[in-house]
Amino acid sequence: MTFQVTGSKLLFNEPMPLNADQHGDYGLTPSETPYQFAAQTHFVPVTESEIMYVCADYPIVFMGEENLPVAVLGRQAGENLFVSDSGLWRENHYIPAYVRQYPFVLAHDNAAAGGAQESILCIDRTTELLSNNDPDNPFFANGTPSDFLRNAMQLCQSVDQDFRSTKAKMEKIKKTGILEMMTLNIHNNISGHESDQSSTAPMQFMGANADKILTMEDAEKLAFIDQGLLTLLYGFLFAQKNWPKLFAAGASAS
Repeated sequence: MTFQVTGSKLLFNEPMPLNADQHGDYGLTPSETPYQFAAQTHFVPVTESEIMYVCADYPIVFMGEENLPVAVLGRQAGENLFVSDSGLWRENHYIPAYVRQYPFVLAHDNAAAGGAQESILCIDRTTELLSNNDPDNPFFANGTPSDFLRNAMQLCQSVDQDFRSTKAKMEKIKKTGILEMMTLNIHNNISGHESDQSSTAPMQFMGANADKILTMEDAEKLAFIDQGLLTLLYGFLFAQKNWPKLFAAGASAS
């Protein structure tokens, strides 16, 4: 059976299905610049299960038609303020699961027999970690998945499941009218002069209306709790305190 991988994934240039016949000698070799692949992305998607960690370090906004939550990592496209020039993630900052699973990702075959959706572990073909020259972490041993590959599969399955759950909950939140377009204006005084307006950076994004959340009727709030929706909304609200830190980090890096 031919497995068809369609669609695109942020950070993944060429997702390639793994199998023992074609990749029996392959594996990964550790890199001294482990997060260089994410150095030019200014956001990454996050899930409800990690929102409590994400909101401690990064601003969160909702993006796309499905209004999925993302962690904001930079002030503009091509800028990630949390990956150093040496390809390391900033110390003492949570690394989102979407980033940690790289270069692996779970893809879905929508052309499976009987209309059932099948999934398979893929790897970004362009990653510099990929090697067939006695790799430190081989994918297969005697034709069967290695412990390393099984652990990668477990992580990707967990991430995929979390994103599916988060997507379903955001569909419910979207119907409530709590989400709306917001404009952020942060004046980051780079030069030290009050008249310096060049560092003012307006930003528009989809967010949750705090007043609507805080003034919910008790019955409505209980319904949100029962459906597990409040975690995403409060995660967004708590994360808004991180905007000044983000812009200050950008100023110091300029």
